[in-house]
Amino acid sequence: MNGNVNPSGKVRRCRISRNKKRYWKKGTEIQDAEDFLCGIQSDAIKEVEENVSKRHLRKSLLKKSKMPVKTKASSSESTAIEDRKPYDLWGPHLQKEMSVAENYYLLTTKKKPPKEPRTLRHIASILQHVEIAPTGASYNPPVSKYLDYVTGVAEEEKKKIKESEKLERELALLKGKCATQEEIELELRAGLDGGDDYDDEILIDENEIEQNDCGEKRPIIKRKKKKTRYLEYMERKRKETENISAFQKEQMHLIYSARKLNKEISKEIQKRMEFAKKRKEHKLMKKFAGTQRLGRGKFEPCEEPVLLTEELPGSLRELKPQGSILTERLKSLQKRNMLSIPGEKRHRRKLKNKLRIKEREDRKHQEVKLGTHLI
Repeated sequence: MNGNVNPSGKVRRCRISRNKKRYWKKGTEIQDAEDFLCGIQSDAIKEVEENVSKRHLRKSLLKKSKMPVKTKASSSESTAIEDRKPYDLWGPHLQKEMSVAENYYLLTTKKKPPKEPRTLRHIASILQHVEIAPTGASYNPPVSKYLDYVTGVAEEEKKKIKESEKLERELALLKGKCATQEEIELELRAGLDGGDDYDDEILIDENEIEQNDCGEKRPIIKRKKKKTRYLEYMERKRKETENISAFQKEQMHLIYSARKLNKEISKEIQKRMEFAKKRKEHKLMKKFAGTQRLGRGKFEPCEEPVLLTEELPGSLRELKPQGSILTERLKSLQKRNMLSIPGEKRHRRKLKNKLRIKEREDRKHQEVKLGTHLI
């Protein structure tokens, strides 16, 4: 029986707003809904059969067991831990492939590494970082290796001495061509003392030329006859026609020999392409395997230490230190185009920025003196 209905039959008014949760329990009439649900429940209950035999029950159970078993849907994402592949720390660093979700997560949390600059993996040189000294430079080397090493160093030293001697010979003045102090003074006085003699010589030469011009007779020019001029004209015409015909023949020959020309052109193009390829390779090798001029100075290799036969020690403890590790490292960096080589600064002429003011006194101003009366 509904709680809102009085025994007299009157419906009690609910004083709760309809948009509150309390109204669901007190304000709503649920009797019809309960009756409907009870009716459904009674229809669903099956009639239980009484006095059922065991044989009949066994058959019904067997029929139920023959029903197909429903398989569960296989999950798309496996929860098993994936085996990680072996990773080489010293190998080439390959960029890991990331999904869209991972990329978005890294972007939002600001954990994504910054973009690598193009110059990060730039190769300056392919030369060895640390040059290994030859076996001849050891403290206890074999005789053959030691002799080869010493002869190589001696030849390099000879080349340097020859170059310095050649430079001295080129710059030195020849014997007898050195100007003494007396000769310099005579040369300076030559313009003052011997000026008249030179003028006299010029006048004499001019007079001789005038006399020679007056004494010579003009050659008599013979006029050509009409017939000879006509013959010369015809000869010129014949040569012109011959030249035109020869040019036309040459052009026709070129037209008929087009295949041969095409082959020659293709061969020339291929030859030039090969030459350009070799030149490019040579340029790259020179760039990466050689030393570039990065600074004003010129690269000079480090001097190789040499021990004489008397200085060779018996053991490593008796060996005296030679050279410097810092200089070797510096030279290695300069050789591998990592550091610029310093040199002498160029002395450039400084330009004058200020204008030069000229002072000039007018003639009218010069005439005006102390005591003059202006009109």
